[in-house]
Amino acid sequence: MNIDELVTRYLATWNETDQETRRDAIDELWSADGVYTDPLVVAAGRDQIDATIGAVQSQFPGLAITLAGQTAVVVEPYGYTVTLIDTKTGHVYPPITVGSFPVAAAVTG
Repeated sequence: MNIDELVTRYLATWNETDQETRRDAIDELWSADGVYTDPLVVAAGRDQIDATIGAVQSQFPGLAITLAGQTAVVVEPYGYTVTLIDTKTGHVYPPITVGSFPVAAAVTG
């Protein structure tokens, strides 16, 4: 899997609203001891990652996250930019850079 595929699959977990399907995707993508970190939360392990995504979806219903362009592969860690789309109104928010993956994540899976 290349880095764009990895980021696309990662973002798909954030867009999946069916809890069982989302959990299956998390189990396929994340290691059992994976950790998601942002300024508001540290989610350690698949259960907490799933709960965090579910909470975000509850707080922002109808928000979809898409990859905006290609993943930057010129430096480590790989950076990526997303576009947020309100699926209820069609409003597209300006692209933002939100994350990165270290090389080790890019070559696993």
